[in-house]
Amino acid sequence: MLRLLARQTWRYFDDFVGPQSNWLPPDNYQHALQVEVARRTSPTNIGLWLLSSLTANDCGYVTLDDLIGRGLSTMETLNKLERFEGHILNWYDTSTLEPLFPRYVSTVDSGNLLASLWTLTQGYGELLERPLIGPQALTGLADTLGLLQRSLTSERNDGVTSERIDELAAAVASLCVHPPTHLIDVIHRLRAAAEPARQLAEAVQDAQERRPNPPQPPGTAPSVAPSDGAAEPQAAYWSHQLERQISRWLDVVDRYLPWVEPLAGQSDEEVLAHGDDALEWRRQALATAPSVRALASGTWACDAPPPLREGLVDVAASMSRVQMEARALLARGERLVSQCNALADGMNMRFLYDAERRLFTIGFNVETRRLDASYYDHLASEARIASFVAIARGDVPAEHWLALGRSFSMIHGRRVLLSWSGTMFEYLMPLLIMRSFANSLLDEACRQAVLTQIDFAARRDVPWGISEAAFSALDVNRTYQYQAFGVPGLGVQRGLEDDLVVAPYASALALILEPDAVVRNLRRLAQRGLRGAYGFYDSIDYTRARQAEGRQGVIAYTCMAHHQGMILVSIGNALHDNVMQTRFHADLRVRATEPVLFERIPVSPVLVEGTTRDGALRQLGSTSATAPLSRVTTPDAPTPRTQLLGNGTYTVMVTSAGGGFSRWRDIDLSRWHPDTTRDAWGSFCYVKDLEQGTVWSTAHQPTRRVASRYSVTFAADRVEFERRDAGIGTLTEIAVSLEDGAELRRITLVNHSSRPRQLEVTSYTELALAPHNADLVHPAFSKLFIQTESLPERHALLAWRTPRSPQDQAVWAAHVLALPPSLDAAVPTVQVETDRARFVGRGRTMENPAALEGDLSNTTGWVLDPIFSLRCRVSLAPGQRVQLAFVTGAAETCEGALALVEKYADVHAANRAFELTRAQAQLEPRQLRISAEDIQRFQRLAGHMLFPNAQLRAAEKRLRQNHLGQSRLWAYSISGDLPIVLITIGDTRDLTLVREVVTAHTYWRLRGYTADLVILNEEAGSYARTLEQELKKLIHLHAQYTPVDQPGGIFLRAVDHIPGDDLTLLLASARVVLVAARGSLAQQLSTMAETPKLPPPLSTARRLK
Repeated sequence: MLRLLARQTWRYFDDFVGPQSNWLPPDNYQHALQVEVARRTSPTNIGLWLLSSLTANDCGYVTLDDLIGRGLSTMETLNKLERFEGHILNWYDTSTLEPLFPRYVSTVDSGNLLASLWTLTQGYGELLERPLIGPQALTGLADTLGLLQRSLTSERNDGVTSERIDELAAAVASLCVHPPTHLIDVIHRLRAAAEPARQLAEAVQDAQERRPNPPQPPGTAPSVAPSDGAAEPQAAYWSHQLERQISRWLDVVDRYLPWVEPLAGQSDEEVLAHGDDALEWRRQALATAPSVRALASGTWACDAPPPLREGLVDVAASMSRVQMEARALLARGERLVSQCNALADGMNMRFLYDAERRLFTIGFNVETRRLDASYYDHLASEARIASFVAIARGDVPAEHWLALGRSFSMIHGRRVLLSWSGTMFEYLMPLLIMRSFANSLLDEACRQAVLTQIDFAARRDVPWGISEAAFSALDVNRTYQYQAFGVPGLGVQRGLEDDLVVAPYASALALILEPDAVVRNLRRLAQRGLRGAYGFYDSIDYTRARQAEGRQGVIAYTCMAHHQGMILVSIGNALHDNVMQTRFHADLRVRATEPVLFERIPVSPVLVEGTTRDGALRQLGSTSATAPLSRVTTPDAPTPRTQLLGNGTYTVMVTSAGGGFSRWRDIDLSRWHPDTTRDAWGSFCYVKDLEQGTVWSTAHQPTRRVASRYSVTFAADRVEFERRDAGIGTLTEIAVSLEDGAELRRITLVNHSSRPRQLEVTSYTELALAPHNADLVHPAFSKLFIQTESLPERHALLAWRTPRSPQDQAVWAAHVLALPPSLDAAVPTVQVETDRARFVGRGRTMENPAALEGDLSNTTGWVLDPIFSLRCRVSLAPGQRVQLAFVTGAAETCEGALALVEKYADVHAANRAFELTRAQAQLEPRQLRISAEDIQRFQRLAGHMLFPNAQLRAAEKRLRQNHLGQSRLWAYSISGDLPIVLITIGDTRDLTLVREVVTAHTYWRLRGYTADLVILNEEAGSYARTLEQELKKLIHLHAQYTPVDQPGGIFLRAVDHIPGDDLTLLLASARVVLVAARGSLAQQLSTMAETPKLPPPLSTARRLK
């Protein structure tokens, strides 16, 4: 596992560090929500990037030429950066190389970079003396091939595999296993692997290109594959990396070792002809490659018998070129070592030190020319690297080490050395390069910290590894926030018990101490979904939410450069006998300072009490940000209960009975009518018991079958329907993807009975693909322009509307069934239907469609009444649980729709989308400064807009008085095409309601639901117009999200400028009318509508015969 993880983690630096970043590592790459590379970097990032490249060479991923080239490019950039007292400043823009303000020198970052430079100096120098190529070339290929084979396995159902691909992969694998130690054998294997690797890359690329695409209408541009490596399919990426890696190592052979293969080709007799010692010399020459320095000086051939040496010159006429190439590489390597030394020597650590306190300050503010007022005063701190190298350089006295705090405490019978935050980073990060000596204070402190973390996590049934990391909280740009998290009792900082965030890098740091426990823990984290394209995501946050499907935690989908570097260097140490520690301690200054690390464990230190507050630890569970807003247990209500879900462009409305609509921009994907009495429009899912023949739907509609248990949960990020029928439990979760124009309906089926069950699951959506009003006016005509297509290999359907004019907006809809791998392999075919007439049947309704009594017809193409319907069969053993997902999305082009199909055909993509919506649900209240109760009221108000009713509409008498039409609204810039919510206000004391409704209007827009908000100012005419000014200020606060005097925006109008008939028209047109003087929104939502006076019951005087 570790080698594959190392290769995958190296991909972060391989992809993101290059000319585009000025050879500086970007701070992080966020995979979700706000997908972007953070174009800034720090000294710690730079140091760990260079150490990671050194580890990549140790593992065989890059050649020495490549390593030195990357290092020189980075050093060239560093020489351009603004510095202070020789220090690289704390943050720079990687694009412009300008420092980020405020300019700051960080003690801990400078110490990390300085120690890294010392390590690099030794490492680069060592590589110049080491054989140019060896078995690591083949082990590196094996790691890349292993990731390729994993990708092929995961993409097998995508058609990206064949017997030929498997044969080629096996051929390369046979050459990489059990790598030989002899040079000539390594070269022979590399030569033999080159051709099958090339063919493998071509075969994988061909398989990707041959993946079936639906027919495209005339004028549609062909699909263009993304060129970005992160977006490239994984199998294609790793096949190209394998080919490139072999090519790079063969370049080394051809450039520096062209004489090896001709020498190996000579027979023993030919070699013996040059003297008795010639055969032994050849054996040694073919066993180990010479170093760069040996090649450059020519000493590699000095021991060869002269006749043989002359023969070599004849065989390899280009040896002078080889020596010239070697000298050039040696000169570049020595220049790199020199530049590392120069940068390290120029860093003045003295000015960061407070001689009176004998401590280092946190840093120095270059803008204000002032030292920070805080200090690093704990031995158990990542800053001890800076302390150690400063002492080793002679910048500060050795007494500084003794001044660092050594406070101890007891945790569950275990004596621990306290740090500030109780993070794994503080204890273990220095061990990446600093040795830990047995029975020393620091060695014991680090081991006890690891055991304490393992015990803490075990008692909470979560993986271990708690440290500073990104977590699920977001800022206004939807970027993950960063914070230090620790174990209560290990740190003196208060509040550590309030959060629980686990970071994979934190446990990877412990590979040097507890390798078996770390590997088990990393596997556990991978099983929880933390493994991505670049290794592990940064963290899983157990504080914020408990996922509905029973798994705890919210993943922070981001990779931090320094965390990736720590993982890679830790694995390199574990695989290569702590090679980075060896290099750091090879520096004579370090060896001279080693005695400070020998400090003994105190026999009976004074213990600090009160650091452990275990009893106060909160229970893991849902927080208010994602807690259910409301739950209902019946689908029956006078007016449907509704919930709006959306990302701004794609909106889903769901009712408590399961009805609703799907809307992309202003286009209805599904047909819908605001029918309060029936609520029978929307996207549905049927479940049929094949043995008993009983049928029900996952919600109440459309079968309206009464369930033995039924509940609907409206949460900020999703709607959940839970019911039980005939021993089968169904949980349907509905959410909208934050990244795409797509909705997800994840269905979990559980067999609560004691016998196996065979179920048939069928989706249904009646298509509109037209603006709502256009579809209402002439639905039959609108249906004529929709064509459908099936993608059987992807379990998907496509539909598109043929434009009637160039002005018509193009729309492509997709519907895909995502199955788990185990179920996907067991399902022979997925049936499809796109003809509503065939699905429903003659004389039937959606309550009992004919399609449920037989197979679907697999009809596609031009149909008179288009629908989306997919069906699969599921076998459930007693107690078994199966999860699948139906995903519907829309795009402007065929390529966009196909991209949605490709993405969401994987059920893991659907699961990830649900996690992201949960994270976004935390951000929205902070953006709008609202509470969960506010959101609940806004959703209830939206329900009155969607299903107008007497409770909040104008009085019946006012409705009857209106005799004007929609066109009269145009004089007030109101089109009348959108639903209207109207507020009347006459006093500044009643602004609370207006503020609430304006915020609700903004909230709706963020969900993609647009309506006109009309505010009628009833303020009596005066010069001051105080109320008008206050209303304008209030509207201006929401101008970022809501337009003014535009469709879907806010319209402020004065009543004294509106004739009576027009005022009546406005009140009659509004679906919701609120009077500010009647109290808050909560009060007006709780008022009961007037009960209409019903006519007397109909009675008959006589019975008709």
